[in-house]
Amino acid sequence: MNKLNKNYSEFNFVENKYWLLPFLISLDKGFDNNKIISYKYTESYAINTVDKVFRPKGIFTKSYNQYYSHWSECSRVYNIKLYDNCRESPGFENKYVPSSRKFNPKYKKLINFKLKYELQLAKYSYNYLECIQAIDIMLKTPSSDYVRFSIEYDTADINNKMFMINLRNIQNNQSTKDNYRAIIQAYGYDTSSSIYKIKKIQHYNNNLINNTVTIINNKLNDVSNDVSDDVSDDVSDDVSDDVSDDVS
Repeated sequence: MNKLNKNYSEFNFVENKYWLLPFLISLDKGFDNNKIISYKYTESYAINTVDKVFRPKGIFTKSYNQYYSHWSECSRVYNIKLYDNCRESPGFENKYVPSSRKFNPKYKKLINFKLKYELQLAKYSYNYLECIQAIDIMLKTPSSDYVRFSIEYDTADINNKMFMINLRNIQNNQSTKDNYRAIIQAYGYDTSSSIYKIKKIQHYNNNLINNTVTIINNKLNDVSNDVSDDVSDDVSDDVSDDVSDDVS
């Protein structure tokens, strides 16, 4: 499925929900809720995330600051021969990456859930770098221009147009304009509700654990008291018998 529509210039939010929403949710979770998510931050987050599944190529390699900008450049390459800073990465689905970076082989045999998640998020982040400019254009497109996204009998374009209208309404109702959180909301994902549910589940689990521990401790105390009483009774009986024997 193409990340852009047929003319390769307009981004389709509906068709690309499967990767864009998880990417934005992950980004939002690690960001200050009191601050607006900027274009620059989304780019930086995507670069850092995809770079995690790579390692230096060769003994002499460039520093992070030297190849950082190459990620944005290489992700939008159409003719690799024109770019000295980029190369094709067989380990990363033959995508174009900075020439100084090599796919980390530990991500080839995924038996660990954490590694699977990191690799999947890295792929979503690369998708974002490919589309970041097209997404930004769509976010800045005036409402009056949305009619051009709707081609008669083309369901994909019609659905995208409806999504854009909903997104614009959300943006207009925001007290502080926050485009990327507006996208999350337009997808129908309620971040605050989800966090509340997670905290509620955690609270319930903590109470359950505490109650279970209390029950176990009470049981252990009861067993300990029973054993203590039995031992005390046995000792008392033995002493009583010894005294009786001496008297007799």
